[in-house]
Amino acid sequence: MLTLLAQAGRTEVERRFEFASLPEGWWAVFGLAFVAATLSLVLWAYRHEGRRGASLAVRTFLSICRCLVILTLVGIWVQPVLATYIHRWIDSYAIVLIDDSSSMDLQDRYKSQEDRDRVSAVMEQQIDAVRRADVVDRLLSKDENAFIRKLAERNRVKVFRFSDRPELAATVRSGAEDATNQEPQNETPDALADATSVNVSTTAQGSATDISRALRRSIESLGGAPLAGVVLLTDGGFNQGDPVQVVARFIEDRQIPLYAVGVGDPSPPQNIRIVEVSSPDNAFKEDPFTITAHLAARGMDSQTIRVELHETGAGEPETGVPV
Repeated sequence: MLTLLAQAGRTEVERRFEFASLPEGWWAVFGLAFVAATLSLVLWAYRHEGRRGASLAVRTFLSICRCLVILTLVGIWVQPVLATYIHRWIDSYAIVLIDDSSSMDLQDRYKSQEDRDRVSAVMEQQIDAVRRADVVDRLLSKDENAFIRKLAERNRVKVFRFSDRPELAATVRSGAEDATNQEPQNETPDALADATSVNVSTTAQGSATDISRALRRSIESLGGAPLAGVVLLTDGGFNQGDPVQVVARFIEDRQIPLYAVGVGDPSPPQNIRIVEVSSPDNAFKEDPFTITAHLAARGMDSQTIRVELHETGAGEPETGVPV
């Protein structure tokens, strides 16, 4: 679970009495020792003074007055003040970007048992094939929106769906804000909603995936407010906008924490295609000749592939000839 650090918007006023020039460390020790030695010296001098007509009571009174003057000077030196501190927390945001492009409608059959177990834990059931959009929806809604609630402990959260452009789905108030300040209004995207009441299910109908535009516009929507970080939920299908290197430089230049959560089977897809088929331009009837086919395969290591060559003639049914 992700934790992004910041504080929600509120103001607190604190007043306390303190000494503006009070020394610290060894200087405080030396200063205290010096004052104590000076007061002791004053008391000792008046106690042993042999001035005629000055009784012990008079000398004691004079020594106390002298000590009070010294303490007053020390008090002026350390500058006692009544300080007022205003603590103000500016609203900080965490952004959640949810890929809503059509590729999120694809189903994955996870080849790795470890990956299958991880997704089954999210879905809370053993899975064979599962839509990428369903995995995201379950991740966000699981345990009463625990994912978003965790992000909203110290930040407001803005949730965007995106394909070729971002669309604000909800703004969630932080846990540090007073929950009674504003009632949840899910029908208004800009209203501050409670984390447990947010529904951000995906449609997986977007025409393209433009992560660069989604990042830039969602960050610009904050209007300069502090940004704690961005969580990106996507299958990684870049097919529009700036390349990943430009997006990485944009994030790095602004020192924005980006947490990318990959959705879908990470195993390379299996694919076979015919690259080239070559044969003689002419051949005599019933003479043997060679047809050469070049295939390209991906994700098919150490596997045997059966290829069949089908011959058709004008007006004849197709026949299969194994090769």
